[in-house]
Amino acid sequence: MDINSYISSGILEQYVLNSASPQERQEVECMSHIYPEIKTALTQLQTAIENYAQAHAVEPPAALKAKIMAEVDKTPQDSGESTPVIPINSSKTATKEFNRYGKLAIAASICLLVGLGVTYLTLNGKVNELSADVASLSSKNDQLNGENSNLNAVVDSLSGNLSANTALLADLSSFDTKKVQLGGTDLSPESKVNVFWNAASKNVYMKVDDLPAHAEDKQYQLWAIVDGTPTDMGVFDISLASNLQQMPYPVENAQAFAITLEEKGGVESPTLSELYVIGNV
Repeated sequence: MDINSYISSGILEQYVLNSASPQERQEVECMSHIYPEIKTALTQLQTAIENYAQAHAVEPPAALKAKIMAEVDKTPQDSGESTPVIPINSSKTATKEFNRYGKLAIAASICLLVGLGVTYLTLNGKVNELSADVASLSSKNDQLNGENSNLNAVVDSLSGNLSANTALLADLSSFDTKKVQLGGTDLSPESKVNVFWNAASKNVYMKVDDLPAHAEDKQYQLWAIVDGTPTDMGVFDISLASNLQQMPYPVENAQAFAITLEEKGGVESPTLSELYVIGNV
């Protein structure tokens, strides 16, 4: 569209002077929304006409109203006969009206498309915002699920520890549990170890008070003496033995307990020359 030609066509002046038809007024209003140049020209024209009218305003004579009313009284009344209307149906007029309505249709279509475009962009922006909100909520939900899983793991661990501690306390506080003090031999007179054996559950617990450190390829091994025969009760790490720990094997009819220093991983029969502590039940 030639914007300059449209501005110079005189339709903007007709709009400002209120002499344009309703269709022309709609056309001007729509085009001014589409093209900033037309909007600016229209605003400037309105301002210029208002300024001119204010600058050249003339106060009418006081007797003008009376003179006008006197002339109206002299005007003959309408006889009732209607003035014949001669229709103009030239091709030039029809072409002008077609062009006018064509412009109006094009302008209306452009306005509609612009409105639809703005609506689409707005809805698309809302969809993107909602998608971002959904993604954020999904991420938070995953985070909460992860935290919930961690919490459940902690609860399960505490429950397991509580169950184990409950069983341990039940064993240790039972009248069937005997405390066996293992004293040091000539090899290690200062060594001391306490063994707790429940004759009913057959569980064995041990706590080291004092045992000398050993080489990395060595390991202490606990033995139960049953009917005069040493029975393997398992090896243990000296670094953890200061805490009360349950030995892996149960035993019954134990008469004594002893600890020897053996090859790492344990042996089938104790090395009596490496006997560090022993004590009778």
